[in-house]
Amino acid sequence: MPDTLPRITPEEMKALLMKRHAVLIGDDDPILLSVTMHNAFMNQYDAMLDRHGEAVTKFLRQTSTKLVDEITAHKNAVLGKAVRASIENTLAEISQHQKSMTQTQAAMEHLAHRLTCLTVLSGIFTLVALIAAIRSWA
Repeated sequence: MPDTLPRITPEEMKALLMKRHAVLIGDDDPILLSVTMHNAFMNQYDAMLDRHGEAVTKFLRQTSTKLVDEITAHKNAVLGKAVRASIENTLAEISQHQKSMTQTQAAMEHLAHRLTCLTVLSGIFTLVALIAAIRSWA
């Protein structure tokens, strides 16, 4: 689509008036001044629309750039908060696991101590039983 619509010429206006109204107009008829004035007005109007279009385009570019920057900043802030929340959650889970591991380690050390005691007692019992068996053979 062209930027501006084509303008009607005085000759085209004369032909149109002849075709539609069967009125013959001469080249010097003052009514043709309205065609020239209308075309001049349309040229000025098109120029104004062009300026307006350029201003709107500039405004929209600036606004969209500003909005993209703001959205990017908000996105980064949200992502930063999400990452921080994820890190905090992970650290809380690690702390919970550490407590659980400490409890498990303490329980294992307690069981190891009991097992050591049982092993020592078992050894003593075995020695006593051996001594008793040797004495009964002798």
